[in-house]
Amino acid sequence: MTLLYESGVDPLIAMKIVGHTDYQTTANIYTHLKEETLRRASVNMEKVFADREKVGK
Repeated sequence: MTLLYESGVDPLIAMKIVGHTDYQTTANIYTHLKEETLRRASVNMEKVFADREKVGK
């Protein structure tokens, strides 16, 4: 599950693929955030806000 999550698969979709029935359990136990994932998300978030600022001007 963590590898699916790390590769960008939505946890709800992964949950259905592996046959889990409880989303909360899947999300809390099987999706672990690695430091690299957090860093990438931070960079992407900065890009989103920078792009919005450019469009707004």
